[in-house]
Amino acid sequence: MRLQVVRPGLLTTLQDRGRRGYESLGISIGGVLDDYAAAVANRLAGNGPDGAVLEMTLAGPELEVVADGLLGLAGADMDARLNGRPWSPGSAVGVRAGDRITFSRARTGLRAYLAAAGGFAGDRWLESRSTDLLLGRGGINGRPLAAGDMLEAEGDGGGPLYLATRAAMAPSGPVRLLASDEGEDAVRRLTMDLFHVSPRSDRVGLRLSERIGADLARLALERGAAGGTGLSEGMAMGSVEVTPAGEVIVLLKARGTVGGYFVPAHVIRADWPRLAQLRPGEAVRMELVSRDGAAAAARELAALANARMAISPGRVAASITAPAGGGVVDDIRIGGAAVRAGESVAVVRQGEERVVVFSPRDGTAAWCCPAQRPVSEGDPLLWIADP
Repeated sequence: MRLQVVRPGLLTTLQDRGRRGYESLGISIGGVLDDYAAAVANRLAGNGPDGAVLEMTLAGPELEVVADGLLGLAGADMDARLNGRPWSPGSAVGVRAGDRITFSRARTGLRAYLAAAGGFAGDRWLESRSTDLLLGRGGINGRPLAAGDMLEAEGDGGGPLYLATRAAMAPSGPVRLLASDEGEDAVRRLTMDLFHVSPRSDRVGLRLSERIGADLARLALERGAAGGTGLSEGMAMGSVEVTPAGEVIVLLKARGTVGGYFVPAHVIRADWPRLAQLRPGEAVRMELVSRDGAAAAARELAALANARMAISPGRVAASITAPAGGGVVDDIRIGGAAVRAGESVAVVRQGEERVVVFSPRDGTAAWCCPAQRPVSEGDPLLWIADP
């Protein structure tokens, strides 16, 4: 599997689950901001959770396929297209040399994730291929993608195949908070106001445009390490900082490992993917929950992730192949769709002639080749799984 970057997009970086165990040395974990969407993309491509993926922010790249492979897509809807045909997040496609993949500006969400079977190769630093933009390490020379970069998969994948899923992104909703030991009164104030995401947000922190009231800012000054009674302490992903000027910052994975601002609350683990998908200018409401509520939310998100149906090779009930050579796939049933015996599932165009391919049995469409792809006789078009 090999891709060449034609256009890099606004901010496209190589990320995996991050580098853990080095925060005591001042090195942040980093890695994918939306670990839910990245996991969906990896599973669609047949990878384990450690596969390195492309994280695309707000506007995605244009890529040319140099060598065949399988790709999974999840996260924000960036109007992805394969050879000009729509490709929906939450599905996998097989690609061939010469195919062109394009992304536009995100229509929903902020970050999309592209996984290749086998995981993308990259510079490994401290046991991770994640790009650290502040230190200039990992990924592709420690920087965002640039035109001309060549991306290769480390292997062939080989994990189970997965059906397309509509759960390409974690559910949206209020950002849920757990109050810190000294912050319960302050966090109630945070939940009373409506905030908006500042354009100054980045992978370090989600900054909110509105400032909180003078009384809470005064409390932040008194309890913060800068000029107050507080001490610097370790900073966790999802920590909600309030500066003495009243600015609210929610820390993300590229944060510093130590900080001294007042931290009245922490975003619950289940809502970290929500933070990653909030767009500049988008409204943000916060909601206080109990520890039991936070645990229940984590279980619900895990259940959503596990609801996707795996297809092992033994569950493939039928393999549909191209009826003749020299054709182009005009139309094909998308993965995840129910099919009936005798129903049209693909159309292959051979010159002026269109050959309709029918399903031999009831089932569910699994992996499929993309529309507008040239095919030779016997090439796989679609797999049908048991209902």
